[in-house]
Amino acid sequence: MFAETIEVPQAVNRDSSYERGTSIDEKCDLDASRSDEPSSEVIDEYDPIAFSELGIGKRTVIRHECCVASTLHCESAERAKQVINEDFEAKYPMIHLTLSKMKSLKREMAELGVSNGIDVYTVATAYVYFEKIILKGLISKVNRKCVAGAALLVALKMNDYKKSTIKSYIEQAEDQLREPKSDLLAYELPICSVLQFRLQPTIDEIQPHVDRLQFEM
Repeated sequence: MFAETIEVPQAVNRDSSYERGTSIDEKCDLDASRSDEPSSEVIDEYDPIAFSELGIGKRTVIRHECCVASTLHCESAERAKQVINEDFEAKYPMIHLTLSKMKSLKREMAELGVSNGIDVYTVATAYVYFEKIILKGLISKVNRKCVAGAALLVALKMNDYKKSTIKSYIEQAEDQLREPKSDLLAYELPICSVLQFRLQPTIDEIQPHVDRLQFEM
């Protein structure tokens, strides 16, 4: 058995009201047994485009004899965000994170990559780690920033970045994600263990992320 049962050592004290209904110990934890959903809900097969497709919006396809057309339903930004998050929750009830929040975190990861001169392949690797852990139902509002930050930290080390770059990244991640260095470092081993130390994504897993990041970074 690997790290679905590993708990991260508590590295920093926070007020118990940091997240309603969640203790401090649970914040630094990637324990699948704590999930409110049955383990049968966890998705083991990883599809790198599954989440991005949910953000496309609703379309109506119009078919004629000579052509096929589609229309994208126009809604306010706030309403579209609400609908997409509802669709995401219905499809992935084991995930305790909204789609919009997940995308926001990935943008922060990409921004950290740009500011530290990190290549798209490494950021894409971190995306794969992050989304795989999300699909295991181990991400919540409490630990999401630590896991996102530590996922990119593990990707940096897997791709042999210099210590100076890693140090600079950690300092900026502390500031941007508003999480202490001790918490980011505490998540490294649990992330590797939850992924069963399979830290080299296949080309099929990583390429869709690389393609999108080339336009975003």
